Amino acid sequence: MRLSVVIPVRNVEPWLPEALDSILAQEGIDLEVIAVDNGSTDRSPAILADYAHRDPRVVVLSRAAGGTGGARNVGVARATGELLTFADPDDIVTPGAYALMASQLRDSGSDFVVGHFVRLHPDGSQSSLPWADRVHGQRQEQVRLDDLPEIVGDVFVWNKVFRTPFWRQHSLKFPENTRYQDQPAITEAFLRTGSFDVISDLVYLWRVREDGSSVTQGRDDLRNLRDRVTTKTDTWALVQELATPATREVFRNRVMPGDMHHYFAAVPGCAQEYWDELRDMVLALWDGGFAQTSVLPIQRVQGWLVEQNRRDCAAAVASYLRERPMVPVGATTDGTGLALLLDDLGVDEVPEDVRRLTPAEWGWTTSVKRTLTWRGPREQIQVQVQRAGWSGVASTVDATTVTVEVPTPTGTAHLTAPL
Repeated sequence: MRLSVVIPVRNVEPWLPEALDSILAQEGIDLEVIAVDNGSTDRSPAILADYAHRDPRVVVLSRAAGGTGGARNVGVARATGELLTFADPDDIVTPGAYALMASQLRDSGSDFVVGHFVRLHPDGSQSSLPWADRVHGQRQEQVRLDDLPEIVGDVFVWNKVFRTPFWRQHSLKFPENTRYQDQPAITEAFLRTGSFDVISDLVYLWRVREDGSSVTQGRDDLRNLRDRVTTKTDTWALVQELATPATREVFRNRVMPGDMHHYFAAVPGCAQEYWDELRDMVLALWDGGFAQTSVLPIQRVQGWLVEQNRRDCAAAVASYLRERPMVPVGATTDGTGLALLLDDLGVDEVPEDVRRLTPAEWGWTTSVKRTLTWRGPREQIQVQVQRAGWSGVASTVDATTVTVEVPTPTGTAHLTAPL
């Protein structure tokens, strides 16, 4: 089976040779590499011409408009392979990745396969994203989206291999002239598929550029924000139209707000126009319910402050987080849980239900120690609980749960959680 690899290229001279080498070195697969130059002004076109001269598998096309999305669409139209994939010109495909993914599709018959990826940092180190570790953690065949709805957050185009007829049957296209063109096309692929496969193998290294010039590193730019508004709005419309209620809920509460912390971080010093458009987006997409999403507690607070038009407080939180990633917690008023304490951040009058942590966010661990008593035949159970510098012993234990008295800066919380 032939695999067509579409690569949009624009001003990536420092990284392009390594990217092309990683693709052309793939073994066990018939490759067609379609590089679409999108108006480069550096030596990228010369590098492409040299590779095409030396390797007949490389086809070079030109595209003067439409941005990265337009370049990808041109490449797809030219593709002749039964399989289709994409790569960015500054990243690296791991050895054997394409043959592995093609073999997976041959065995399963699914519409596409999704592989694992990690970030490649300037010093050569690698790091993974926790959600990606979860959804790519084990091999699964013929998966339906409702079986793994969180994977709809994997909107990256380059860690997947598609059957070309599937892509063309559903007329999948990338939006043009926008920074965030992956998400609508890939989300629609997940929504349209009969089944897809997931493999835990590492197939792609996503480069974090040292110069900060990548799309995801420019979130404080107003044009970047506007592109994100468009992409989120269009994608949410697709999800509302095509997804089941369960997948819609996961998308709205976990996937769609997942990168909003980058935009909240840009609030200190931002222009009023940026603030107004950020607030309009949050209100339009979450309808006053950002505090009920599943992002981190402090991010829920930030979203709530944006909704309430409390710019100074939102800026204070963002400034605090630049210096200190941890926010103190204390007991809730009723003593049954924990809530963020915002006094040190200079933020007041945030309702406790907005600041409250879910039990899954308490961040405590339990260890059970069993000792026999001399006073009777029943076993005495002690549960030691530890969290962020304090510890306590359970006050109540049954077969499945433990209730613990926890000292906090504002009193004692009585927390109940499963053993």
